[in-house]
Amino acid sequence: MARDLKINIRKRAIASFFECDKLDWAVGGAQQALGTKLHQQTRKAIAKRQPALMTAIRKFNSYCEQLDSLYDPSCAIPLPTPLSTKLTELHADPTLMEDVWIAPSIGEVPRWLDDTDIRDGIRALLKRDRCREEQVRLGTEADNLCRFFGQELAALELAIRIPECEPFTATLQQRRSNFLQLQSHWSNALVSSLQFATHVKEAVDIAVTISGGSQTTALHWIATTSLTALDLDGEDELVSADLDDPPQMDSEQATLADVLEQEMAMLDVDDTAEANDIGYDIKATIVWELPNDIIIPDTLVTRIRPPHDGFPDQVFDPKDINLLRSPTACLNDVCINSCAALLYSELKSPMLSCAIFSTHDLPCIRYNASNDILWRNILWTRYWEKDVWVLPIHRPSSSIGHWVICVIHKFDKELLLFDSLGEKKPWKNDIKVS
Repeated sequence: MARDLKINIRKRAIASFFECDKLDWAVGGAQQALGTKLHQQTRKAIAKRQPALMTAIRKFNSYCEQLDSLYDPSCAIPLPTPLSTKLTELHADPTLMEDVWIAPSIGEVPRWLDDTDIRDGIRALLKRDRCREEQVRLGTEADNLCRFFGQELAALELAIRIPECEPFTATLQQRRSNFLQLQSHWSNALVSSLQFATHVKEAVDIAVTISGGSQTTALHWIATTSLTALDLDGEDELVSADLDDPPQMDSEQATLADVLEQEMAMLDVDDTAEANDIGYDIKATIVWELPNDIIIPDTLVTRIRPPHDGFPDQVFDPKDINLLRSPTACLNDVCINSCAALLYSELKSPMLSCAIFSTHDLPCIRYNASNDILWRNILWTRYWEKDVWVLPIHRPSSSIGHWVICVIHKFDKELLLFDSLGEKKPWKNDIKVS
């Protein structure tokens, strides 16, 4: 009776487990959602079958108590284990799948079947084997992590050293700095910081070997030369000083100086005689003809740059050119936007696509401009096709504002802010993370 009852309990319990797992999977997103009505029907079906299952479990547990009181160790039949009345505990109970013995076993009962400590020991050995397998797997992952770190860093070091990547030196150096900071985050019990330091040194050696350069940078110092300016007003004093303290010369230098002075005196006499013999009677007619489109120095005119490289025409008024000429003048929007277009055309690279926004785009967003106006202003940039976005920002202050630039790497989800006055006025309070 106990054997048949346990088989019945096992079937009912497994069916109930499947229904509960189906509900949990649907809630967790593993399967398609059931819907409110079907969900309630499933819950009601589980609640409807649960009383019969609990009654069968209690009856089986009573049989286990009776068998325990009547048990004779000489029969060599293991006793059945009572079952839990809670479905969550019953779901993880391994004795649910064990059958009830109805015939005596021949010979000695296996210890794993009769002794719970043996079963616990077997589970502990299996868990130890799984832990060792997991340790080997984690060690392999750690080795792969170190190998990836070294290869990536070697590629960055090599790219910084080759001439073809010179336009991207600043970006590559920033990438290398960020990558080196990962050492402190990736160091753990399986990968020490010393291993990462070794990979850093090997990456530098590999880059130096491939690029053919030298790891140490040679410093060439320029010798300091001091020049003393002569005082033209005090020429008489200088001559008298030279006469009082003449320079020291040996006999050969003195003889050479005398010969040179005699030759120079003869040349001066010849030039004077020729000038006295020749009479100068020269007549010249000067005709002044002004060329067309003459530009007088220090006179500025409006300069217009036609559309180029996707940028609209750029107009430089004389006042804007004066601002650019002055080393201390504050640049306006025209200077920033027009010079950005000129720099893009001068430094553009076919390997990198870049979109430069106008200084007017951010104020339009700040003052709630309509979408049509904003789209009309930034449509020409075609920013959705570009990898890097450049956004000029004007930071106002109590005394005087200044310009900063934000470089946005769209795919890396990285923002680089370049602020020349970042140390005087921190910018971290202006960042909002949502």
